[in-house]
Amino acid sequence: MRRVLRRALLVPAVALAGAAALPHRAAAQQAPVVTAPPNADDRARFEILSVGDSTFTFAVGGRRWVTAHARGDAVDPRRRNALVARFEVMSVSGGVATALITGELTRVTTAHVALLDAPREAFYRKGSFWGGVVAGVVAGAAVTAALK
Repeated sequence: MRRVLRRALLVPAVALAGAAALPHRAAAQQAPVVTAPPNADDRARFEILSVGDSTFTFAVGGRRWVTAHARGDAVDPRRRNALVARFEVMSVSGGVATALITGELTRVTTAHVALLDAPREAFYRKGSFWGGVVAGVVAGAAVTAALK
C-alpha cells in the first residue's frame, strides 16, 4: 500500500518540477546562426551572379575542375562565413555554373559566395613523393653495396 501511495505522489511531483523548469514566456524565435563550414578559408570561393527560386548561378572563371554533381556550400562573408545553404552543381557552360539548392537555412542572395573543394593534387605530382623515391633508391643501393 505504501508503494502505491509513494508512486501516486512521486509522479505528480516530478511532473510539477518539470513544468516549473520550463520557461514562463515564449521567446521570440531567431534564425539560428550556423558557424562556417569546416575549412571555409581553404576552399575555392565563387561570386554568385543570380539567384532563382531553387537554383543560382556563379562564375567559375578558368577553373575547369568545377563539374556537374560537385557539392558545395553557400556562405555569408559578412557574417563570418555563416552557412546559408548547401548546393549541388547541375551544369557548367560558358564559364558559368548552375547549382541546385539542396538545403537552405536562409535565402541565398548575390551578396553570398559559393564554396567548393578543389580537387587534391595527385600524389605522384608532389615533390615530396619523388624525394622519397630518390631517398629510397639511394638507401637501397647503399644497403645492397654494404651487404656485398
